Amino acid sequence: MTISDSLVEWFAENARSLPWRTDPRDAYRTLVSEIMLQQTQVDRVTPRFVEFVHRWPDLKALAAAS
Repeated sequence: MTISDSLVEWFAENARSLPWRTDPRDAYRTLVSEIMLQQTQVDRVTPRFVEFVHRWPDLKALAAAS
């Protein structure tokens, strides 16, 4: 088994369920989470992330914000 196989297996068994992982093809949620997580712990970001994407669910909504 390669190191990458081991890592994939470990992740499958140990990954935390996080709201920005629901759809890995959703670039907007990934972008928002990456910005929020730059210098903030996951436990502190998670509730704010949920509020943020509820209020501004996509780039169009965010761009229209005042």
